[in-house]
Amino acid sequence: MNILQALFFPPEQPGGVSSMVPYIGERFRKIGWDMELFSIPKRIRNKGQEPFEFDTFDWRPYAGSPVVDKYMQTLKDYVWWTKLRLKNGYDLIHAHHPVAALALRKIYPDTPLVMTVHSSFERELILNGRIAQGSPPSICS
Repeated sequence: MNILQALFFPPEQPGGVSSMVPYIGERFRKIGWDMELFSIPKRIRNKGQEPFEFDTFDWRPYAGSPVVDKYMQTLKDYVWWTKLRLKNGYDLIHAHHPVAALALRKIYPDTPLVMTVHSSFERELILNGRIAQGSPPSICS
């Protein structure tokens, strides 16, 4: 089995996800499964220019919100980086962030994909007083 573990942050960044996923890879390799780690480097900013549309809703009414605009650009950047770097097919994709899941679903529409959400950036923004509870950025996430 060939598994793609799609992280948002690079595996060398401190944190639970970044430290656990490589450990999982070691365990998979022991049973004969291949696992590739993938993430978007911090240096990739504003590279993606390809329009991104959702099948389920129109995000454009929320354009202009700093949180929405940042997520949309990050999504475009993740798609751009993925198309540039990944050339393999996979039996399974495990995404560890919604941006990774959305980008990889677009590029690999026929590959089974599971997603684990480990935290909420919007919840952190609300708790830090950066956006208001119930505001459009927190509703559309």
